[in-house]
Amino acid sequence: MGIFDGIEKARASKGGNYERAGRYYEYVRRVKLDKNRKGIEFIAVEKVVLQVIALDPVEEPHGVGEQITHLLMSDKDSFLGNVKAMIGAMFGEDADAVSAADAEMVVSDTQPAAGLVIEVNNRQITTKAGQPFTLVNYVRALSPEEVFQLISPENLERALLPEELDSLRAAVRGEE
Repeated sequence: MGIFDGIEKARASKGGNYERAGRYYEYVRRVKLDKNRKGIEFIAVEKVVLQVIALDPVEEPHGVGEQITHLLMSDKDSFLGNVKAMIGAMFGEDADAVSAADAEMVVSDTQPAAGLVIEVNNRQITTKAGQPFTLVNYVRALSPEEVFQLISPENLERALLPEELDSLRAAVRGEE
Protein backbone atom coordinates (compact mmCIF):
# COMPACT_ATOMS: atom_id res chain seq x y z
CA MET A 1 0.00 0.00 0.00
CA GLY A 2 1.51 3.29 -1.16
CA ILE A 3 1.04 6.80 0.11
CA PHE A 4 -1.00 7.72 -2.99
CA ASP A 5 -3.41 4.77 -2.95
CA GLY A 6 -6.95 6.10 -3.36
CA ILE A 7 -5.92 9.38 -4.98
CA GLU A 8 -8.22 8.65 -7.94
CA LYS A 9 -11.25 8.91 -5.64
CA ALA A 10 -10.09 12.05 -3.81
CA ARG A 11 -11.54 15.46 -4.65
CA ALA A 12 -8.88 17.97 -5.62
CA SER A 13 -8.57 20.75 -3.11
CA LYS A 14 -9.20 24.18 -4.54
CA GLY A 15 -8.10 25.84 -1.34
CA GLY A 16 -10.48 27.88 0.74
CA ASN A 17 -10.69 31.61 0.24
CA TYR A 18 -13.01 32.76 2.97
CA GLU A 19 -14.51 36.17 3.71
CA ARG A 20 -12.17 38.78 5.12
CA ALA A 21 -12.93 41.96 7.01
CA GLY A 22 -14.05 44.99 5.01
CA ARG A 23 -17.09 46.34 3.21
CA TYR A 24 -17.72 44.90 -0.25
CA TYR A 25 -20.13 44.54 -3.15
CA GLU A 26 -20.17 40.86 -4.09
CA TYR A 27 -21.84 38.81 -6.81
CA VAL A 28 -23.49 35.57 -5.64
CA ARG A 29 -22.69 32.65 -7.91
CA ARG A 30 -24.19 29.81 -5.89
CA VAL A 31 -25.57 28.91 -2.47
CA LYS A 32 -25.20 25.22 -1.74
CA LEU A 33 -25.90 22.84 1.10
CA ASP A 34 -23.24 20.19 1.64
CA LYS A 35 -21.53 18.06 4.29
CA ASN A 36 -17.92 18.06 5.36
CA ARG A 37 -15.81 14.95 5.95
CA LYS A 38 -17.15 14.67 9.49
CA GLY A 39 -20.73 14.65 8.21
CA ILE A 40 -21.53 18.16 9.47
CA GLU A 41 -23.85 20.05 7.15
CA PHE A 42 -22.95 23.54 6.00
CA ILE A 43 -24.06 26.21 3.59
CA ALA A 44 -21.44 27.57 1.21
CA VAL A 45 -22.16 30.93 -0.41
CA GLU A 46 -19.86 31.16 -3.42
CA LYS A 47 -19.23 34.74 -4.52
CA VAL A 48 -16.91 37.03 -6.42
CA VAL A 49 -15.80 40.47 -5.20
CA LEU A 50 -17.01 43.31 -7.43
CA GLN A 51 -15.82 46.28 -5.41
CA VAL A 52 -14.12 47.13 -2.15
CA ILE A 53 -16.15 49.87 -0.45
CA ALA A 54 -14.21 50.25 2.78
CA LEU A 55 -11.09 48.67 4.20
CA ASP A 56 -10.58 47.14 7.59
CA PRO A 57 -7.36 48.20 9.33
CA VAL A 58 -6.84 44.69 10.73
CA GLU A 59 -6.78 42.59 7.61
CA GLU A 60 -5.67 42.70 3.96
CA PRO A 61 -8.85 43.16 1.88
CA HIS A 62 -10.08 41.01 -0.95
CA GLY A 63 -9.37 42.23 -4.46
CA VAL A 64 -11.81 42.81 -7.29
CA GLY A 65 -12.45 39.56 -9.13
CA GLU A 66 -11.40 37.42 -6.18
CA GLN A 67 -13.55 34.33 -5.72
CA ILE A 68 -14.56 33.85 -2.10
CA THR A 69 -16.74 31.55 -0.01
CA HIS A 70 -18.77 32.22 3.10
CA LEU A 71 -19.27 29.03 5.10
CA LEU A 72 -22.13 28.75 7.58
CA MET A 73 -21.62 25.64 9.71
CA SER A 74 -24.75 23.93 11.05
CA ASP A 75 -23.00 22.79 14.24
CA LYS A 76 -22.54 26.38 15.43
CA ASP A 77 -25.09 28.01 17.77
CA SER A 78 -25.34 31.01 15.45
CA PHE A 79 -26.14 28.97 12.32
CA LEU A 80 -29.91 29.45 12.08
CA GLY A 81 -29.79 33.12 13.05
CA ASN A 82 -27.04 33.78 10.52
CA VAL A 83 -29.00 31.99 7.77
CA LYS A 84 -32.11 34.06 8.59
CA ALA A 85 -30.13 37.31 8.50
CA MET A 86 -28.46 36.38 5.20
CA ILE A 87 -31.72 35.43 3.47
CA GLY A 88 -33.55 38.46 4.83
CA ALA A 89 -30.85 40.82 3.54
CA MET A 90 -30.53 39.08 0.17
CA PHE A 91 -34.25 39.26 -0.56
CA GLY A 92 -35.16 42.47 1.27
CA GLU A 93 -37.36 40.69 3.79
CA ASP A 94 -37.73 40.89 7.53
CA ALA A 95 -35.24 38.30 8.77
CA ASP A 96 -37.66 37.21 11.50
CA ALA A 97 -40.12 36.14 8.79
CA VAL A 98 -37.64 33.77 7.09
CA SER A 99 -38.86 30.17 7.27
CA ALA A 100 -37.31 26.74 6.83
CA ALA A 101 -39.00 26.58 3.41
CA ASP A 102 -37.28 29.85 2.45
CA ALA A 103 -33.90 28.44 3.50
CA GLU A 104 -34.50 25.21 1.58
CA MET A 105 -35.43 27.22 -1.51
CA VAL A 106 -32.21 29.26 -1.34
CA VAL A 107 -30.04 26.13 -1.43
CA SER A 108 -32.25 24.30 -3.95
CA ASP A 109 -31.44 23.66 -7.60
CA THR A 110 -33.45 26.78 -8.56
CA GLN A 111 -30.71 28.95 -6.96
CA PRO A 112 -32.78 32.13 -6.45
CA ALA A 113 -29.82 33.98 -4.90
CA ALA A 114 -27.51 33.28 -7.84
CA GLY A 115 -26.95 36.49 -9.76
CA LEU A 116 -27.69 38.82 -6.85
CA VAL A 117 -25.24 41.61 -6.10
CA ILE A 118 -25.04 42.08 -2.37
CA GLU A 119 -23.42 44.47 0.05
CA VAL A 120 -21.59 42.93 2.99
CA ASN A 121 -19.91 44.59 5.93
CA ASN A 122 -17.47 42.15 7.53
CA ARG A 123 -15.43 42.72 10.65
CA GLN A 124 -12.82 40.71 12.43
CA ILE A 125 -13.37 39.80 16.06
CA THR A 126 -11.53 37.66 18.57
CA THR A 127 -13.37 34.56 19.79
CA LYS A 128 -13.57 33.48 23.42
CA ALA A 129 -10.78 31.05 22.59
CA GLY A 130 -8.61 33.96 21.49
CA GLN A 131 -8.78 33.18 17.77
CA PRO A 132 -9.48 35.73 15.02
CA PHE A 133 -12.85 35.28 13.32
CA THR A 134 -14.56 37.24 10.54
CA LEU A 135 -18.20 38.14 11.19
CA VAL A 136 -20.04 38.36 7.87
CA ASN A 137 -22.91 40.83 7.88
CA TYR A 138 -25.18 40.79 4.85
CA VAL A 139 -26.49 44.33 4.47
CA ARG A 140 -28.71 44.22 1.38
CA ALA A 141 -29.04 43.27 -2.26
CA LEU A 142 -28.49 45.99 -4.82
CA SER A 143 -31.03 46.61 -7.55
CA PRO A 144 -29.70 46.01 -11.07
CA GLU A 145 -29.75 49.77 -11.65
CA GLU A 146 -27.68 50.39 -8.51
CA VAL A 147 -25.11 47.85 -9.66
CA PHE A 148 -24.29 49.97 -12.71
CA GLN A 149 -24.41 53.22 -10.71
CA LEU A 150 -22.18 52.09 -7.84
CA ILE A 151 -19.73 49.67 -9.45
CA SER A 152 -17.34 50.70 -12.20
CA PRO A 153 -17.72 49.05 -15.62
CA GLU A 154 -14.05 48.01 -15.40
CA ASN A 155 -14.67 46.13 -12.14
CA LEU A 156 -17.77 44.42 -13.52
CA GLU A 157 -15.93 43.32 -16.66
CA ARG A 158 -12.91 42.15 -14.69
CA ALA A 159 -14.87 40.20 -12.07
CA LEU A 160 -17.82 38.67 -13.92
CA LEU A 161 -18.15 36.07 -16.61
CA PRO A 162 -19.65 37.50 -19.83
CA GLU A 163 -22.96 35.68 -19.28
CA GLU A 164 -23.19 37.03 -15.70
CA LEU A 165 -22.68 40.59 -16.92
CA ASP A 166 -25.19 40.06 -19.74
CA SER A 167 -27.74 38.81 -17.20
CA LEU A 168 -27.30 41.95 -15.07
CA ARG A 169 -27.70 44.16 -18.15
CA ALA A 170 -30.87 42.27 -19.13
CA ALA A 171 -32.26 42.77 -15.61
CA VAL A 172 -31.81 46.55 -15.96
CA ARG A 173 -33.73 46.40 -19.24
CA GLY A 174 -36.47 44.34 -17.53
CA GLU A 175 -35.67 41.20 -19.52
CA GLU A 176 -35.01 38.89 -16.57
